Amino acid sequence: MRRIESIKKKGIYFAVTADGEEYRGITADAIAECKIKCGGIAEKDFDNFVAVNDYYRAKQYLFDMLARKPRTLKEAERKLREKKFMPESIRKSVALATEYGYISDERYAEDYVEAGSRTKGAYRLKAELRKKGVSAEHIERALAELTKEDEDECALRLAAKRLKREPDEKDIERTLRYLAARGISYDAAKRAVRALVDNPELFDEVF
Repeated sequence: MRRIESIKKKGIYFAVTADGEEYRGITADAIAECKIKCGGIAEKDFDNFVAVNDYYRAKQYLFDMLARKPRTLKEAERKLREKKFMPESIRKSVALATEYGYISDERYAEDYVEAGSRTKGAYRLKAELRKKGVSAEHIERALAELTKEDEDECALRLAAKRLKREPDEKDIERTLRYLAARGISYDAAKRAVRALVDNPELFDEVF
């Protein structure tokens, strides 16, 4: 049996003192759902109250985070674990965010490829999305929207920023390595460099 001695407002949250120990960061939702008031409370009911509050805090943290920046499912779960939320709170809050459409790895991959395709090739985009925990199926579907022309435009844009207007062989090799590091295929990189070498006026057109 536990005894709740006081419930005090502390900013946007409450502080609950039970058996001389103060529990901060208590949400109004948790207090209302568990019908918390001063007096005796069974140990299991108090433990449930702590778990319910943890879930409300996890959900609020997650939704605030997603409002600032989209996250993949893996990223969202990792952030919540880093904040030491309970496993069940993480599971429930992530499930709710997914149900509402606030977390969607499919949409994340599509938006990531669309935004990154001007400065990165398919290989780089694929590697970055895999690191973020996006499934191979979602990645391949998003990359399928890219055409050969998209890659050639990206390669030409990147090469024009790196290649000298009168390049020597070393400069060409450095540029090809740079394009490879940006995820551009070797064939697309060669086409871009060759186009700039043969048509120097393209430097101005690209910029």
